[in-house]
Amino acid sequence: MEGYYLSGVSDIVSSEGIAVVESSYMNSQRHYHKFVELVYFDSGSGLHSIGNEQHKVSSGDLYILNPFVSHEFHANKGDGLSVINIMFYIDFFDFNVDANTFIADAYRRLMGRAENDLQVNYIHLHGDRNHSFGKIFREMIAEFNQKEDGYLRILHNQLSMLLIYIFREYVNAESKLGLSVWQKRCVEKTIKYIDEHFVENISVEMMSKGAGFCPQYLNKMFKLYTGQTIPQYVRAKRIEFACRLLSQTDKSIEQICVDIGYSDIKHFYKFFKEYKKMTPGEYRKKSDFYINR
Repeated sequence: MEGYYLSGVSDIVSSEGIAVVESSYMNSQRHYHKFVELVYFDSGSGLHSIGNEQHKVSSGDLYILNPFVSHEFHANKGDGLSVINIMFYIDFFDFNVDANTFIADAYRRLMGRAENDLQVNYIHLHGDRNHSFGKIFREMIAEFNQKEDGYLRILHNQLSMLLIYIFREYVNAESKLGLSVWQKRCVEKTIKYIDEHFVENISVEMMSKGAGFCPQYLNKMFKLYTGQTIPQYVRAKRIEFACRLLSQTDKSIEQICVDIGYSDIKHFYKFFKEYKKMTPGEYRKKSDFYINR
């Protein structure tokens, strides 16, 4: 992986599991780390490079970065970047909310231990509406530096509140703009899986477990992106494949029904006529394969 590795040993005291620091940068080295990092740009302007992406940043921009995501900062010429970082190991945080809410889905995808290539790499909120978050970051700096009795419990509560506010703001912002980049990525991965496995027994519930979302939310995103629900998309892929088999092979209609994933031929006929406005037999008779035999 590109950049130098930060285990967190020199940044986070193991007995605390969290560190809150304020730093000034002109440039930083590219790096990645095994802890979660919240980055708040308190003042200044420049670039924040994450993987192969470059983001223009200024006062109020806020990021949550997953472990092992490489990034670096570059201040604009004549300007510096004042950055507040909250760094914590996943074990520090135990988040319990209703499993059907998007906040829970977003948290699990960001903080979850599952090694899943659909997992979110980062969340970004633009600075034009996030200056109120700076107050919480500064309160956490004071609490962390003073280390009075019970400071870790207070930091835990402050972090809980901050993450809920961030996720709430994030979903509200994205609902106005349509699907976010990572939501599109999730749907595209789901489409790729279906395209490769559509003849198998695929359900919304099964796909949602793999993606880390509740079934209703994944289906909603999928329809926004494709114009179809997951079951509708699967049926369309199966009928498309059936048309190829009908027009290019002499397999029986009963065998084609099985080959495309249906155990009930009545369902096959129903869906085929719904999509093609004719029966499988009528479709075959119109094909070049049937005419030229």
